[in-house]
Amino acid sequence: MAPRTLVQRGTLLLINLALAACAGGPTKGGALLPVASGPASGARREDILAITTRTPDSGGNMFSGERANPGLTGFGRVVVSIPASHTPGKIEWPVKAPGDPGKNFTTAERTYLDKAGFRTCLDTALAARTPGNREVLLFIHGYNTAFDEAVYRLAQFTFDSGNKGVPVCFSLASRAEVLGYVYDRDSAILSRDAVEATLRDLLADPNVGKINILAHSMGAMLLMETLRQFEIADDRAVSARIASIVLAAPDIDVQVFRYQLARLGGRMPAPTTIFLSSDDRALGLSSKLAGKMPRLGDYAGAAEFSSAEITVVDVSAVTAGAHDRMNHDKVFGNEGLARMVGDQFNEGYGFGGNPEDKQDLIARQLGRLRGSIGEALDVIVLEPARAITKRR
Repeated sequence: MAPRTLVQRGTLLLINLALAACAGGPTKGGALLPVASGPASGARREDILAITTRTPDSGGNMFSGERANPGLTGFGRVVVSIPASHTPGKIEWPVKAPGDPGKNFTTAERTYLDKAGFRTCLDTALAARTPGNREVLLFIHGYNTAFDEAVYRLAQFTFDSGNKGVPVCFSLASRAEVLGYVYDRDSAILSRDAVEATLRDLLADPNVGKINILAHSMGAMLLMETLRQFEIADDRAVSARIASIVLAAPDIDVQVFRYQLARLGGRMPAPTTIFLSSDDRALGLSSKLAGKMPRLGDYAGAAEFSSAEITVVDVSAVTAGAHDRMNHDKVFGNEGLARMVGDQFNEGYGFGGNPEDKQDLIARQLGRLRGSIGEALDVIVLEPARAITKRR
């Protein structure tokens, strides 16, 4: 048999990489159609606000995988119903949309918004919280993610992590297709201005106390490029108000990350945690596509960044969720890790605050992880500045 050409090998890699969809389930389309049967007994509702560079879709996805025209941003609100039987780390996708509220994640309400309507919904959600707890969680998803997948993933994470902030999903245009990696990456690049505008608008709202950011996979690259834009503009007022950042399985070339950090003055603008895993098969494939350049999310030498206001958490020993065949979604698929991130956001000081508080937080988080995974757990935490390796 003739050897495969470079194009053929690249196609096979993309097909395998697609198996690592940053979210995903059996239902493709229709999940965001509101159910007519009403709420189920014991179901929990999560109110998700969304900002996107996608074009509207009147069908079940609400927004399509196609890109909006330059300068146009879409807004929406989705009320997600989570069944009482929900298993932490899992999205109970309906086999056929819109699903059964007693068994599946379903959509109770959905609304298209303009910018003013988004602001009204945000302020309403913030007003329902106590004055000291009026914060926002901004989630930026990664590759191969349909709009309904992004919304349901954020709802699942918010529920499982105990996050107290108002969840806001930034969704870049993704066709959620097998061969869509390059398209999605270009969509991330053209979304930089929209993320910048989103951060400016959120932090210009006097009702927003603080903002935490969770960026997953390719979304981490988009966030870093946006922070770089603020630095290039010599505008540190916005990024200085970010309370905490988590880069989960970041799909960023390590060399590119070094350049990004250098442009930021060698330090992240807020306490930052990188969750990495050496068994992340998706990032391994991404590395091969990128000329065998290592990715930040599986980089063995990540300790080099522990002096840049960054905490590195190596979760290679943590078992991924049953539906995470590529070990790429551990922060979402494991309840202990989700709670770990939720603690960082909810505690206020994250990993970058008072050293004694930080040590106490890490100890409690590792204890929770042991309780959810088992005593054999071996999580490595590399602390900022001192680069001390801790094994529990």
